[in-house]
Amino acid sequence: MILRVLPTLNDALRKTFSKRLPASTFEMADLGCSSGPNIFLIISQVIDSIHGICQQAQFKVPEIRVFLNDLPGNDFNAIFQSVPGFFERLNKAKGKMVEPCFIVGVPGSFYGRLFPTRSLHFVHSFNCLHWLSKIPPGLKDTNKGTICITKSSPGSVIKAYAKQFETDFSAFLSSRSQELMPGGQMLLLFQGRHSQNRSTEDCVFALLGQSLVDLVSEGVAKEADVDSFNLPFYKPWKGELHEIIEREGSFGVDRMEISEVDWVSRDNDDVEFPSGQYLSNIVRAASEQMISRHFGDAVTDSLFIKYATNIEEHIRHQNKGKLVNFLVLITRK
Repeated sequence: MILRVLPTLNDALRKTFSKRLPASTFEMADLGCSSGPNIFLIISQVIDSIHGICQQAQFKVPEIRVFLNDLPGNDFNAIFQSVPGFFERLNKAKGKMVEPCFIVGVPGSFYGRLFPTRSLHFVHSFNCLHWLSKIPPGLKDTNKGTICITKSSPGSVIKAYAKQFETDFSAFLSSRSQELMPGGQMLLLFQGRHSQNRSTEDCVFALLGQSLVDLVSEGVAKEADVDSFNLPFYKPWKGELHEIIEREGSFGVDRMEISEVDWVSRDNDDVEFPSGQYLSNIVRAASEQMISRHFGDAVTDSLFIKYATNIEEHIRHQNKGKLVNFLVLITRK
């Protein structure tokens, strides 16, 4: 998904930064950075773009400041331990850098303020904004037998999720509007849905919910625990995004694209695990902490083994395995 976004990232940086030359600094933020190697893929691309723009315009390359944000529980130590190796690889590939790059960790929720007023030129967030700040209020024991929006979810559940997304995304935009300079840009990539119908089922997490129900029938998990558990996850429709952005009023929409990504992007012969296990591992990385906190560690291993099997069955019999993604590029007015 990130590789598909890189051309748009380059275009956005060129548009944002070229107008500010000459410049002594370029400041950007990665919101929801996590702690894996993809962080450095993005930073490297930004540095390449900035150096290319400056070289073409015959201006001195500015200092680049990168702020890496995630929740306080994120493994920032793993990031910091990887930074010296990243700089070593970068210098080997490019020779001595013209100006240094400074990398800073900023723990906190991106649904509130994180940075000083008008301090950022560019913000990106990849694969994060479909996660809500919290589980919508009023869901306890109302969305029984599942953990997300499905076709069987009551209307009150669907409205609660939609309302929470509207509240969160509005807060996200409002916070960034104060932190970005006028003309600064945000590049956002997150999961969404094709249909205006909010009850459109999310197959990935619906199958996870079904796997929990299977464990109940096997005596591994408790029915009451499943009925009281919901994931803070919502896939918006493009109409919702346009409406929220327009109502908040601080940003203009430059680009909004929809694309599909296969659940498993490579053939089975090219991956270490079968398709079901491969996707199960990805979902586990994103949701295990929430699930273990609610159900206990003893259920987690059994759940994701069952989940991998159910994914394999779903792919085999229904041949459905697509994620819908939104790419949104917006500019601070």
